[in-house]
Amino acid sequence: MLRSAKAKPCPKRDQLQHPKALDNTCIESFRSVIKRELIHLELDTTCVQAKRDIWEYIELWYNRRRIYSSIGYRTPARFHTMYYQSKEV
Repeated sequence: MLRSAKAKPCPKRDQLQHPKALDNTCIESFRSVIKRELIHLELDTTCVQAKRDIWEYIELWYNRRRIYSSIGYRTPARFHTMYYQSKEV
């Protein structure tokens, strides 16, 4: 892959760390999933590539095909559809 002259590698420090982690455990859990399943696997990437990869991960995998026990082993997209179908009745 060719990199443009403007493309800079993302810093190695943990950018997903938040000082008030206990204030929002839900988002912290999500961040840990992103780091575990995506970010730590991509060692040599630019910030632009990382943003694109994270967006694709969230929109194409996390929200559409990944199943969750907390919503009856359904995908979030399926749960969302079922929820709004039940509201129309």
